[in-house]
Amino acid sequence: MNVPNGQILSVGGDATNPGHSFIGDTDTGMYSSGANTLNLVTGGTSRLNVLSTGEVNVSGALFGVNGVTYTWAAANAAGQLTNDGSGNLSWSAPSLTATYVGFGDASSKLTGSANMTWNDTYGGLSLSQVVGSGTIPRILLVTGAAMTALTASTEAIDVYFNLGRTVQFATGALTTQRAVYITAPTYAFVGTSTITNAYTFAISGAPGVGANATLSNARAFVVESGLSEFKGRTLFAASTASASSIRITQGSHVTSGLADGDVWCTATGFFGRTGGATIPLSRGAVGLTDAANIATDASLGTLFGVTLTASRTMSAPTNPSNGMMIMYRITQGGSGSYTITWDPVFQFSTNLPAPVLSTAVGVKDYIGFCYDSGLAKWHCVSYALGYGP
Repeated sequence: MNVPNGQILSVGGDATNPGHSFIGDTDTGMYSSGANTLNLVTGGTSRLNVLSTGEVNVSGALFGVNGVTYTWAAANAAGQLTNDGSGNLSWSAPSLTATYVGFGDASSKLTGSANMTWNDTYGGLSLSQVVGSGTIPRILLVTGAAMTALTASTEAIDVYFNLGRTVQFATGALTTQRAVYITAPTYAFVGTSTITNAYTFAISGAPGVGANATLSNARAFVVESGLSEFKGRTLFAASTASASSIRITQGSHVTSGLADGDVWCTATGFFGRTGGATIPLSRGAVGLTDAANIATDASLGTLFGVTLTASRTMSAPTNPSNGMMIMYRITQGGSGSYTITWDPVFQFSTNLPAPVLSTAVGVKDYIGFCYDSGLAKWHCVSYALGYGP
């Protein structure tokens, strides 16, 4: 031991025999493993190593901060120092390695067949491109892999946005709220150029038919429920080919909730609504049931036919609308000479009184009416009689 210039000098030593030690505990102390380095030793093992660069290394699987001990697994090559927000620091070994991408608190990983989970409070994922030039940019590309031997009778959804939750706002009017929104890009050129077809959103087509598969209903785009609204102009590239035609699925006739501009299709024709009236755009004859009181649903068409087998009463038509036009085609059946008694809702005039029906079997009479909602009457506007076989 030397004591020059007020310093106590000793050999550097090592972990087993540190240069500075204690009587009765000679394998505990400190030593220098090289120039400008310092090692603290307990039990013959280096615990703390200060390098000439100022880097401080802690050896061992246990690390204590603020009286709390954390385990450092030997297999992990990296760790993280975390502040809990109250001034307490903790050191932990994450489950990630250099080949993983971590999110939030780094407890989630993306690798192999594992799921990626964002678990930060109110966390969101934002992708922002940097300004670029020269190459074709793509901000997001998702490539699906081929799948085989999937579980039978179980739907396989490739991309699923689960927004089915309640989103509550503070009290106050809100003009527009959109769950998913795409803003249209602007395309430009250095010099005069043309893009023949520019789309903000495009689908290549309906699902294709693979080996051993039958697709009963293949659709490129489906809105499963609710009202759909197209605020801009809508172009349908229709042709005589069924693959590119416009189809409105046939249903039952509409009886409520009608508005001007509505169109619909039933078994008897194609209808539209304008000026508060139902207008048949194309129609077929609607057969009526021959009964003591003949019923007519005016919303089903414009031409209603019945063959009489006895004298009858024509009941008031249901589902009328102002300006609606209907025509009755009445055929004499049975032995003929049958008559019609008209419900008071049918109104005839002095110039056009109730017609006397033909009597011969098989002869047809046509009688037309127009509905006046103000008077709640069906006005007779025309008839033509005596069309025989």
